[in-house]
Amino acid sequence: MNTAQGGASMPVGPGTVMVSYAYSHDGGGLDQTRQTASIGYDYPFSKRTDVYAAYMYDHITNLSSGNTYGVGLRAKF
Repeated sequence: MNTAQGGASMPVGPGTVMVSYAYSHDGGGLDQTRQTASIGYDYPFSKRTDVYAAYMYDHITNLSSGNTYGVGLRAKF
């Protein structure tokens, strides 16, 4: 399995936008590819608390694609 992945984050407004993309290829007997793309936003409420939202798209050759959504609140101690 060979995989390449890249990602970046940049400030947008008071928060940060995060993006990532990965591509995998199985050159063995299965000859499958997998593509995964994600985007998220992290918003700081205070120095110790932030809220985030993210979306991920995932697809493997000859299978249906999957979509994942997530939100959360993080408190740093």
